[in-house]
Amino acid sequence: EGISAVRAHPAMPGLLGALAVAAGAGMPYSVLLPSFASRVLEGGPDTFSYLQIAVALGALGGAVALAARSRVLGLERWVVGAGVSFGFWLVAVSLTQSTLVAVALLVPTGFSFMIQMATTNTLLQTLTPDRLRGRVMSLHTSAFLGIFPLAGLIAGALADRFGEAAVLSGGGIAVDALLAKTPGVLTFSINQKLLAGGLVVISVTQLGKPVGRADSLFLGGGDHIAGMRVELVPADSRSVRTVEFLEAWRGEIHLMAGTENFTVIEQQSGPPGREIDLR
Repeated sequence: EGISAVRAHPAMPGLLGALAVAAGAGMPYSVLLPSFASRVLEGGPDTFSYLQIAVALGALGGAVALAARSRVLGLERWVVGAGVSFGFWLVAVSLTQSTLVAVALLVPTGFSFMIQMATTNTLLQTLTPDRLRGRVMSLHTSAFLGIFPLAGLIAGALADRFGEAAVLSGGGIAVDALLAKTPGVLTFSINQKLLAGGLVVISVTQLGKPVGRADSLFLGGGDHIAGMRVELVPADSRSVRTVEFLEAWRGEIHLMAGTENFTVIEQQSGPPGREIDLR
């Protein structure tokens, strides 16, 4: 059920995919820090301690920044920004041979990964129905703890052959490259505060192709195509029928000049409740 819920949701696969990419390609940097401190920075236990403290301070700063937020709206941008930033700072760390510079660079590294991991957790719990939250969050745990140990083992083997700096740099580049390819991460927008008088839970917008359409393969893609998917609160939690919502929405839509085709489609099934697909 958890896997089905994730697959059916327009944003969850992207969230979990971005976390898996960071855990597999970027997070193994923590496994390499002892040898990086010894072989690259030519330091000892003290140097390694300084590096660990820098990461911890950055992570603490990320936790405080998130705790200071009062709403979920806008966190999707934090996921993307933190993921890209995480990869950038890994590459920057790999290029230095100075302990002081490495310590300074590891602070934003820890900050970025904490932001990405915690915002992903928050968004998943916000978007998941209560009865499925445990199942979906188990996938979140698997995406991190299930991938990271194996990735760390591979990173250690690669570091023995190519060096710690090369592996760190490659990991950072891979995080940024793969994040750009993760479905849905760069396109969804989440509004925790219910919109439209308490009817809308989430809206997902994507440029270049329709959103969540089974026939999207045949519709093609390009800058001239865009799509939106809107999820309403469950039918038994609202007094407004989907048909009434559609009629009111159509009345507020003003098409841009040059629009050739515009359709609003009601999805007849699929949790949670009925959805509307706009393209």
